[in-house]
Amino acid sequence: MFVGKVLGTAVGYWYFSITGAVIGFICGVLIDWYGARSRKKREAEVSLTEEQTELARQAFFTATFSVMGHVCRSDGPVRKEQIKHAENIMERMGLSTALRASAIRLFNEGKHPDFDLDRRIKQFRDDCENSSSLYRVFLEIQLQVALADGVLTEEEQDILLHVARVLGISRALYRQLEVLVRVSMGLGDDHSGRYTQRPRSQGQKQSHPTKAIPNGVSPDAYNILGVKIDADRATVKRAYRKLMNQHHPDKLISKGLPEEMLRLATDKTQEIQNAYEQINSAQGW
Repeated sequence: MFVGKVLGTAVGYWYFSITGAVIGFICGVLIDWYGARSRKKREAEVSLTEEQTELARQAFFTATFSVMGHVCRSDGPVRKEQIKHAENIMERMGLSTALRASAIRLFNEGKHPDFDLDRRIKQFRDDCENSSSLYRVFLEIQLQVALADGVLTEEEQDILLHVARVLGISRALYRQLEVLVRVSMGLGDDHSGRYTQRPRSQGQKQSHPTKAIPNGVSPDAYNILGVKIDADRATVKRAYRKLMNQHHPDKLISKGLPEEMLRLATDKTQEIQNAYEQINSAQGW
């Protein structure tokens, strides 16, 4: 592509003659290079071979249950609520006897003190061909199990934030995923009870939005979509479409999400849909 070079040179020459043309050309080279790199990355995300897809499925399954065990064991003995939630996930997935045994084996592997978290996550990241959609679903599942007892401990939070960083997920996006999971589990967005080892001081006030929330809308609706309370219609709609696209079943399957885990991922679409409809209705859009 030469668009950046041509435009950069033309604009630079128009304003600053020869010197400007040279600077504009250099800027154009950088713009074209970045554009080509971005296109290649997008193409890589949408065009996996059958072999790559199967590799991604295996990596997703392996990482999901081993990291799940590691997170549950991070702050002491695994709690019965976490075990029950992990078993519930296996049941909802309809795992065969063999796959269930594999999941349990991986869960126990993750609980071992010598478990290499970084190695497992990096392998998962590489085998999934940098698919951000799979990374988000993976983190949502880990958050579900960590929050099975209604509390996210500091140790669990530290591990999940580290996993997010390795996968290239920002803290802001991680927070949005956490809110989505909390709401889907009926926990709400309760900041005061997020950590068992970091209690809120008696004089500390819980943060609330300064702008009034429209009647009929849960505060969580805006958090789920990742938008501010005063966001306009276009912003809300854009956020909604982006989230629905990320959780689209066909897209997730094509990226390598095991079909057994599809229900876990698509459960979130109902929460996203409800949040969007609440805001639309209250705003009269």
